[in-house]
Amino acid sequence: MSSWTCNISKDRIPSPSVAHKQTSPNSIITHRSPNSQLAIPHSLSMAPARSLAAAAVGMARARARAAVARVRGGHGGGESRWTSDGTQERPNGYLLNRTPLQPGESRKWEDWELPCYITSFLTIVILGVGLNAKPDLTIETWAHQKALERLQQQQQTVAADAE
Repeated sequence: MSSWTCNISKDRIPSPSVAHKQTSPNSIITHRSPNSQLAIPHSLSMAPARSLAAAAVGMARARARAAVARVRGGHGGGESRWTSDGTQERPNGYLLNRTPLQPGESRKWEDWELPCYITSFLTIVILGVGLNAKPDLTIETWAHQKALERLQQQQQTVAADAE
């Protein structure tokens, strides 16, 4: 098994005056060391940490804006093939867009609610009873029963030999 190591010596690290030189993005900065000469494009050279952090923050901000625009339903404005602005003027703040009932008024059940509630209740009862009444078919239980049978046979043979 081979291991990979990285040795960095001070003579390979470019001086700050060379690394932070203001050049065009396509220019090449050459870092010289006693052993080799390294040519690195300016865009890949060692940039100040502050500018890297600023670039990362800017990229994250742009991605967040794009994600929010997708969640809100579009590419920035107007209708698209898959989404529309909708008909509601503004959110009214009620769950499932239902207004509260007047005092003393009861809510009328919809036609799907009673069958759904009955089916859900029966499912819970059947599963509760069925799962509690199922036989124990684990290998530990089987081995325990076989060990008890062998012990009974040994006791019977010992009792028969004693007589």
